[in-house]
Amino acid sequence: MCSSDLQVVKALQNKGCRVEVLAFNNVSSDLKKEADVFTSGYLVPDLLTSDNDITKPWGTEGSRVRGICYNWFADKGYGFMRYLKNINGGLWVTDTRKLDSPYETAFVHESQMSEIIDIHTLPNRDYIFEFTVIKRNDKGYQAIDIKKIHRY
Repeated sequence: MCSSDLQVVKALQNKGCRVEVLAFNNVSSDLKKEADVFTSGYLVPDLLTSDNDITKPWGTEGSRVRGICYNWFADKGYGFMRYLKNINGGLWVTDTRKLDSPYETAFVHESQMSEIIDIHTLPNRDYIFEFTVIKRNDKGYQAIDIKKIHRY
């Protein structure tokens, strides 16, 4: 990204516009930082095909979704994945405990990570994972059968 592109983003923000960027590859870190919200196209529900069973809508029990590992407790061997449950707005509300958040959280145990995932590099928001969502009793969701599909 050239500096004139960043100037356009800054100019829009100075006019009171909110700048949200949706992209896949080759996104500069400067653009990600300057935008009010950066969303990876890999995370948008149903934008790309996956191994998802089409009878199970994105984010429902048994469906395949894509998300990031935003919290990891290496000494305990578990963490949490965040994924978009819908794209109806409010992408800046990342706290899944808030009712207006479009995101959901899934517990993840290291036993569900494939061997090619180096758990010592977690959490890392630059890794995009695909996983199956299952219900975890009354504690919410759990991510199983996790695969790393992209790295920024």
